[in-house]
Parts: sequence; structure tokens; C-alpha cells
Amino acid sequence: MILATLCVSHSALKSPPPAASWRESSQSKMRKSILYNQNFFKDQRLVELIVRRLNIGPNDFVYEIGPGRGIITAWFYRVLITGGV
Repeated sequence: MILATLCVSHSALKSPPPAASWRESSQSKMRKSILYNQNFFKDQRLVELIVRRLNIGPNDFVYEIGPGRGIITAWFYRVLITGGV
């Protein structure tokens, strides 16, 4: 099992950051917790880039903690269960 930490900026995607604001996010009842410094993925391209760079496959185990909206969970499913990115 490999544990990896990956930091990727929006500039790595060569596109502007997502336009959604925290006001829009809070309307969906997903609030940022300052106490626990939670961050929620909104940009599918960024999540895809993270999952691709992790280089995981169907034989790997991934433990995801605090899935939030489940955006990264869907990409993990796509790679680990179906074998594709």
C-alpha cells in the first residue's frame, strides 16, 4: 500500500479556477468548517488530475477519509472498480 500526498495548483491545469463561490456552495448546505480546515473539491478537472497522478489501479487499496460531496470518490470508483480514468 502506498500513501501519497499531492499538491496541485490550478495553474497546472492551464485553465482558470472554478467560478463557484462559497456563497453558492453554502446554498447547497455544504459549509466550510474553519475549525477543521475542510476543503471541498468542485473542479472535476483538478480531481481527475489528482487521481491520474496517484497512479492507482484495480489492485490497489484506497482509504478515503471525509468524502465531502463525493467528487473524488467517483473518480476513485472509476479507476479502482472499472479500471479506467
